[in-house]
Amino acid sequence: MRFDSYFALSLLSTISLLAYAVYVHEQFYPIVLYLVSSKVSFVIAGNMALASALLLGRVSKTIFLGQLRDVELELLMDRAKYTITETCLALTIFRNEISPAILCLFGALLFLKAFHWLGKSRLEHLDQVMPVGYTTHMRLVSLILILAFLDALLAYKCIDYTMTNGKSVLILFGFEFGLLVVSILNLTWRYSLHVVDSMYAPGKYSLHQQDVFQHTL
Repeated sequence: MRFDSYFALSLLSTISLLAYAVYVHEQFYPIVLYLVSSKVSFVIAGNMALASALLLGRVSKTIFLGQLRDVELELLMDRAKYTITETCLALTIFRNEISPAILCLFGALLFLKAFHWLGKSRLEHLDQVMPVGYTTHMRLVSLILILAFLDALLAYKCIDYTMTNGKSVLILFGFEFGLLVVSILNLTWRYSLHVVDSMYAPGKYSLHQQDVFQHTL
């Protein structure tokens, strides 16, 4: 099934659920009570959240990375399978604490990890191809800055919650987001070296020359 069809069906099912709840219960409090207690509404809402996350991912991918190469898609699928399996196994240790909020945090972790993988793969690709223009660099820099901010923010929130409330499943997420902070610092360092190398290394174009080269084509 194409993504646009899947998202349209998810949105239609969500609207239908809300319309049914309003039609049957009429008043605000019974409507809310039905939505938060019905298993059907939980499944539909979860599916809509997943569809929205996928839409956000596709939009973010288009903005920061453009069209993905086949190698990047294969890398994303391979790493996602192992990461989801490993994280789910780790979550079984805290199975009594699993809630919708924890599942959302799990989704956020996978979302950020996916863009870390893609950012690293794209940087490795830039080292191998002919010089690129300012637009590509600006998109990659923007992605790195946003990832760094989100990694640091979520790591801080998880650590702060654990320090305040004691041991919980957020220890696991704090550790994972902390690793992402280290990863994005490493990516930032590698990108900085790439920029310096492209500007000053013999036989390579400077950033200005790259932009002129692309416009001449």
